[in-house]
Amino acid sequence: MPATALKTGGIGVQLLIAELKFEHEGWHVRIAGDGERAMEMVASLAPAVIFLDIQMPRMSGLEVLRTLRSEPTTAHIPVVVISNRADPAAVEDAHGLTILGWFVKSQVTPETLANLVRDYLLARQL
Repeated sequence: MPATALKTGGIGVQLLIAELKFEHEGWHVRIAGDGERAMEMVASLAPAVIFLDIQMPRMSGLEVLRTLRSEPTTAHIPVVVISNRADPAAVEDAHGLTILGWFVKSQVTPETLANLVRDYLLARQL
């Protein structure tokens, strides 16, 4: 069964390309437009990875991340932050909550994201 990735927030060109790359590799990519919807989808999908935007309506990405990490059923899900924002305090907060990485949307390639997730998931299997 293909793994599911959850992407939150807006759709930029780079992220659309990344989504297509993941789907080409057999992933099911689902999109949540805001933080509250993301939390609902996490509960129903149990995604293998979450690509999290920080600036979202209804519940910020940092609030989503804090909630994920506080729940035993979601604390283990790897999270990659992809945002237009690179505020040092927010980056530090997110790293303190254990993320795979923080990337600025305009500065990350789909290959970088795919390789990061693939390498992480392979390392977990060893």
